[in-house]
Amino acid sequence: MAKTAPEVKAPPEAKAPPEAKAPGVPREALKPELRLSFERILAHGSFQPCMMQGRRRSRRSVFFCRTSVTRAQTKTGLRDDDRLGSRSRRPKEAARMNWQERMEASIDYIERNLGSNLDYGRIAASANCSLFHFLRMFEVVAGVTVGEYVRRRRLSLAALALSAGGESDRVRVIDLAAEAGYDSPDAFAKAFKREFGITPSEAREGGAKLRIWLRIGFSVVLKGDVPMEYRIEKKGAIAMTGLPLRANCTDGANLREIPAFWGECIAKGHMDALERAMPENSKLGVMGVCANDMDAKTQTFTYLIAIERPETEAARARLPSACVDFVVPEASWAIFPSRGPMLASIQALWQRIYSDWFPNSDYEHAGGHELEVYSEGDMQAADYYCEVWIPVKRTA
Repeated sequence: MAKTAPEVKAPPEAKAPPEAKAPGVPREALKPELRLSFERILAHGSFQPCMMQGRRRSRRSVFFCRTSVTRAQTKTGLRDDDRLGSRSRRPKEAARMNWQERMEASIDYIERNLGSNLDYGRIAASANCSLFHFLRMFEVVAGVTVGEYVRRRRLSLAALALSAGGESDRVRVIDLAAEAGYDSPDAFAKAFKREFGITPSEAREGGAKLRIWLRIGFSVVLKGDVPMEYRIEKKGAIAMTGLPLRANCTDGANLREIPAFWGECIAKGHMDALERAMPENSKLGVMGVCANDMDAKTQTFTYLIAIERPETEAARARLPSACVDFVVPEASWAIFPSRGPMLASIQALWQRIYSDWFPNSDYEHAGGHELEVYSEGDMQAADYYCEVWIPVKRTA
């Protein structure tokens, strides 16, 4: 029997209008050959971080408090008067610049406070958006979670401070550890070696090669608009049940955990059990659900392989014992179709949604669960079809 999941929650929305018809996804959405292809699915919308080579350019004997924060230069294709807010700027150009400025403001806040306890709510406020929306947008557009960016920036600045100091003005490892947010020099040393492959002591030695993370910058490239297919549908609450996983985004662990979770569920027969328990009139099939419970500090969130909740006790009895019940609240959904081989097409779609559609639309993330609705067929086929559902609300 399914248990109730206390973790999965979402803010209430306005009363739902009559439910619109869901896209037709046949009940047999997970045929045996289709289930096997799920093992090739990577974490949804995640991208590998873009690391940059850094070289020591000058001596720095002081760490975070005196590290200058310089706004990244951007290439927009606009004249100077346009960049400064000319009235002649077209609406979409203004929207893009506004998005860029807000994201740059959030990076400025992070860089100014790397040596202290960061308030993730204030980071999001700097970008003038909700915490959930900011965390998701940053991860998809920047290719790394906010927490991971902060961790690596702190370690990178520590590495620069260690390598720049001479014999007479060496910074102490214990001081760097504290300012980088570690409880002890040992914990700092272990994290440092994992990141750079050398110890803090070795980083002091001349000629040490450091692969560091530089301050991120957001660029806006204006080009001919490419239409993006989507529709907005209002739907009532959806009662679901599913198999949960607490996924960890640190070092891209979710890229390995989620595919492994699918493989484990298939191997244990859980997918067959979910199919048998699925309501006869279900049009959503088996879904991947990213819950809206992201913990910014631990970089974890709940991921579920889910179906609409079975209607009868007999059907519920077929569910795997690990299943939990949860409700996807009523919402207005931005629904984006994905066509093409699953891995490449859906990753590209996620990036376009957050880097192109959101900055240029009148919507922002409503903070609810995100769904991927799969259809039957070969997931590697050129015409494979699935959908991404994101709860949205009008911007103020």
